[in-house]
Amino acid sequence: MQNQINGLTAENAQLKTQGAFAAMLGPIQAQLNAIKASQPQTITLPYSQYSVVPTWAANVGSDFVASYWANRLSAAVAPTTNAAATTNA
Repeated sequence: MQNQINGLTAENAQLKTQGAFAAMLGPIQAQLNAIKASQPQTITLPYSQYSVVPTWAANVGSDFVASYWANRLSAAVAPTTNAAATTNA
């Protein structure tokens, strides 16, 4: 009889530990659900060679490249001072 009591006591302690663990996971699960809900929708494409880029990301990239080259070209064509005029003054 004592063996049965000891077994049930151990089982009860184990179940209480599992309940405490589940209670600790509750807030974490709620945070994960909130993160999942805030993620953008995704689609599955049948062919892996295609990739989808959001239009805002494509525009940011092209704006960066365009402004980079505009700055480089304007620096290359920028007017220079006349060295002879500065030495004669």
